Order: sequence, then structure tokens, then C-alpha cells
Amino acid sequence: MTSSDGDGSALEQSFGLSFWHSLEDMERWAESHPTHVAIFMAAMKFLQANAGARLRLSHEVATVSREQQYYEYNNCHVTTGMLGACRPLGVSHA
Repeated sequence: MTSSDGDGSALEQSFGLSFWHSLEDMERWAESHPTHVAIFMAAMKFLQANAGARLRLSHEVATVSREQQYYEYNNCHVTTGMLGACRPLGVSHA
């Protein structure tokens, strides 16, 4: 996703949005996903080699109970948005 100002011009920042079944799932992904690990290691290497460099990162995490969520999709394929995230209660990905 790309951020824009009030006039619709792109800003020099971006963000991503993801949904997770649990914080454990998110942590497991962050520690093991090859692309995420490679990006993290490249950033650390860059920052160590460039002492004056600045890197601003932020993470916002919200936990929302099942009862606090409502999603409505009309005329969409079955993997649209949260529809593709459905799995039975108590089942986690390894």
C-alpha cells in the first residue's frame, strides 16, 4: 500500500496490512519467512555499515476477538479478503 497526502500525491512512505490468526502465527512468520528474514538482515547490515543512516519503522498490532469482527462480501470469489483465511477453531498452521 502507498500513503498519499490530502491532494492524492504519493508520500515517501508505504505500509502493509496483514491479518493473522494469532500473535504466535505472526511471530513464527517473522522469524522464519525467507523474504522477511532477508530484508531484516539487509537492513541490519546497511545500518551497521552506515552509522549515520536513519531508518524509521513502526508496527501497529491489534488483537480483535472473534465477536468484534464483521466482514461482508458481495459477489466475490471464495478467497477474497478474510474469506480465504477461514479455518476451524483450534487449528493452527505449522
